[in-house]
Amino acid sequence: MKAKQFIFTLLAFFASITASAETWTDANGTEWYFYTNGSNATIANRGYNHGDYIPSISGTIPTELIIPQTVYIGGTPYTVTSIGEFAFRSCSSLTSIAIPDDVTLIGEEAFAYCSCLTSVNIPNGVTSISNRVFWNCSNLTSINIPNNVISIGIGALAGCSSLTYINIPERVTSIGSAAFQGISRVNFQSTIPATISGNIGDDYTVYFVPASAKATYCSAENWTDFATQIVATSEWNDADITVTAQDKGSGIQYVIGESNLEDVSSLKVNGSINGYDFLILRQKMPNLRILDMEDANVVANDFIYFTGNHSEDNVLGAYAFYQTKLHSIILPSSIVSIGTYAFSGCKNLNYVKLNGALKIIDQGVFAECSSLNQIIFNDGLQEINPNAFYWCSMLSEINLPESVTRIGSTAFYHCNLKKIHLPKHLKSIEFSAFSNNNLLSIIEFPEGLETIGSGAFNYCTNIKTVLVKTPEPITIPDGVFPTSISSATLYVPELATSREKYYWANGWSGFLNHVEYHPEYDTFYLTDDYEVGDGKDQFSGEGDNDPNADLRPESGFIKEGEEDTQNLGDVDQNINGNGSGASIIGKDDGENAGNLVIDNLNIKISVNANTWYFFCFPYDVFIESDCTYPGDYVWKEYQGSERASNGKGWRTVPGNKLHAQNGYAFKTTTTGILTVTIKQPKFGGSRTSVLTEYPADNAQNASWNFVGNPYSCYFDFQESAFDAPITVWNGTTYEAFNPADDDYHLRPYEAFFVQKMNITDDIQFDEDYRETYKQSQKKQQNQVRERRARGLNPERLLLNLYITDEEASVVDKTRVVLNDKASRSYEMKCDAAKFISTDANAQLYSLEGTTQYSINERPANGDIRLGYIAQKAGKLSIGAGRMDQQMILVDTELNVTFDLSLGTYDFETKAGSFDGRFLLRASNEQTGINALRQQTGTVIGTQPGGIALGGAEGKTISVYTTGGAKVAEQDGNGFVALKSGVYVVSVDGVSAKVNVK
Repeated sequence: MKAKQFIFTLLAFFASITASAETWTDANGTEWYFYTNGSNATIANRGYNHGDYIPSISGTIPTELIIPQTVYIGGTPYTVTSIGEFAFRSCSSLTSIAIPDDVTLIGEEAFAYCSCLTSVNIPNGVTSISNRVFWNCSNLTSINIPNNVISIGIGALAGCSSLTYINIPERVTSIGSAAFQGISRVNFQSTIPATISGNIGDDYTVYFVPASAKATYCSAENWTDFATQIVATSEWNDADITVTAQDKGSGIQYVIGESNLEDVSSLKVNGSINGYDFLILRQKMPNLRILDMEDANVVANDFIYFTGNHSEDNVLGAYAFYQTKLHSIILPSSIVSIGTYAFSGCKNLNYVKLNGALKIIDQGVFAECSSLNQIIFNDGLQEINPNAFYWCSMLSEINLPESVTRIGSTAFYHCNLKKIHLPKHLKSIEFSAFSNNNLLSIIEFPEGLETIGSGAFNYCTNIKTVLVKTPEPITIPDGVFPTSISSATLYVPELATSREKYYWANGWSGFLNHVEYHPEYDTFYLTDDYEVGDGKDQFSGEGDNDPNADLRPESGFIKEGEEDTQNLGDVDQNINGNGSGASIIGKDDGENAGNLVIDNLNIKISVNANTWYFFCFPYDVFIESDCTYPGDYVWKEYQGSERASNGKGWRTVPGNKLHAQNGYAFKTTTTGILTVTIKQPKFGGSRTSVLTEYPADNAQNASWNFVGNPYSCYFDFQESAFDAPITVWNGTTYEAFNPADDDYHLRPYEAFFVQKMNITDDIQFDEDYRETYKQSQKKQQNQVRERRARGLNPERLLLNLYITDEEASVVDKTRVVLNDKASRSYEMKCDAAKFISTDANAQLYSLEGTTQYSINERPANGDIRLGYIAQKAGKLSIGAGRMDQQMILVDTELNVTFDLSLGTYDFETKAGSFDGRFLLRASNEQTGINALRQQTGTVIGTQPGGIALGGAEGKTISVYTTGGAKVAEQDGNGFVALKSGVYVVSVDGVSAKVNVK
């Protein structure tokens, strides 16, 4: 035991013989533990337990502590004159302490490890600062040393890294080793050096002494070892300068003067600076500790201030202050980014203020700034890149601005974080971003978060509470949290199936304790189907506001029940042009208020430049006021009357209005987002699209209507009572679909062409057949399985043909239906005329006379003409995706026949239209599937992934490889799944070869 500590312990021992320990509770409920001696009292610790001293205070402990001037025993007052050793050691909640004026003695480590303590005022009666009295008070920013103090003990203020400076009175004659370790600036008033025993600071500490005494200090005993850190008090110690960046040389050096650079401890820079100035600040000003560049702006210069780096406009460059001894920094308000490792290795950097237009903190900017414990982020900051605050082991709290959207990998790895605020617009937390912050106890994930990387919170072993606001679990890998997370509590939204989804989700399933709570939302987002109402909790907004919603493509918002209403503010419905889209399903009669009330529906459609899109909105839309565009644009409408009279129908929309439930074509010059805003839309009710008749001499030109899906969701068109073909646009070409043969589901707001038949005046859209994207996908899969299970209809044999270009992608399709009950002439109920696209590299159609067909239902006898259009000369291919009857393609130009069951027919072509080159002809092969049909009545059709069977009631169909191995057997009609290859199919002893693609 050290001698001085032994004396203190011995005195405490004798005091315990003559005086007993007492307690007293003040008016605030704080209980004080103390000893008395005469009329005086000493605030004392309560003893030693489990590796630390028990502080004097208990009960209600305020963060701003006022030590009483008087304590009482049974009404008898005692004046507090001393604070015993370890009295408040490790009271980590205290932020300030007021010490009464009568105190003359403060014992060793009385306030050591008070890590949140920011200010202390020591009474004038204190003459000695004891050993380690404020040891490791890392947040202490303000303390006075009274003028009567004559000695400062060993390590008295060591580890007080937030102290910018400390003033040492003139009467101080003795200072213990490491007394100021970690403090950046110590100001001495005396011209006579105090007696010291070893380095009283460290290689970071700067000692300011009277100018006349500098030589005396530098040569004094034990001071010589750090003489280079002794600076004479001068006008340049705290400099405020205005500079202009120089083409050759430093503006800072020019104003301060080369001989004065070492005297500068605090510097405020105004004006313009460049790479020359970075070099001066980093290497020529060894005692610079405080730097304020808020009103400085960085300009470009070719000078290399650090290997491979020069200054750029409005950028604080990479490695600009790498491994300097800065204590605090205020960044320029004009910079937009900070380069990599700009402050890395600044081990004494304690305070950082970010400013202005800064958007990105780059990789490793503050890595290994091991004293950093306060950073003020600027509004507008968007990204924190990997390793940005790596191993900032004193950083205990961060308050990120709401603008931050990304936190990079290991960005806050191995800090000392106890509390974090994750902004509501944050989208991604990357790999190990907060790993090894083992004091972190509470995490609240914001409503906008989308991804959390592996190990993001690994080794955060003190986590007790995790709150999530996303109604659907974010997809995360196992290992995001430590294994100890099983004892933490996961709070999940009290919404529909949220708890169940989190319970089963990988990465979240490690939580054993789940509690539902009711969060309030500014904006929530969905990526999956979500149902509210009908007994399920609904979304609530913040305060009196209704929540906003961001519905991503493929998501669905479904409001069930009629007993309550879900109110939403602004809803973004995101749609991928000709791809997938979000769905909204509610209930009303299409006119009056229903169970879903939305202030503004923003239909946000991703569109590519110079690409046509077909839309039909259920509401009137004003082209100028209701829409925003990524570039120049055009809206076109289709005139069925013009089509009927001259075969053409497109025209630019006149006026400013798109009419509800009419189809329109749209194109823009710029890739981006087309936004259509609808105020207070309605979502429910069965709806009707009225069709208009336009008589024409040619049936294929008659009564064309351009209408569409009247709902803000998907619609199963196969379920509609309308059973004639429709023609849709897939982004490059037109495709025709027939409800009798195709399981087509309309996308939200998808427009299509249809002909009015004489037997019907409209298309009925039943609200019961509304669906989300995922519901449509699931239903379509079931419909395919059901259709395949039924097998082929021998009376209607389908040939689905396609044409591909040199990229081997399907460019266009056409269909021929062989039906002996059908007519060769054009029939609206089953045929579809070909719409020719100028965007596709090639077009394919069948012909009857001069009529070009997209769907051609006709008798089986006779050859069938195929026509095509090529936009340019080159190589094309024709193939069959589905072929219910074996067909031969005849190339009349080359006098070549090709069995389409074997693959695609490749041919060279010129640019242009060709209506006479190709014929389709039934195969007469005696061992083929046509012969098998003639002999057994069984129809075999080839489809992707297998064969379909029809007319096989009561028959057993066996399938063999060409080597004779049986691979499948089917009783009756249906579908036989097979891998690609050639097979032999046997029915009633008759066999045929089939080629499965």
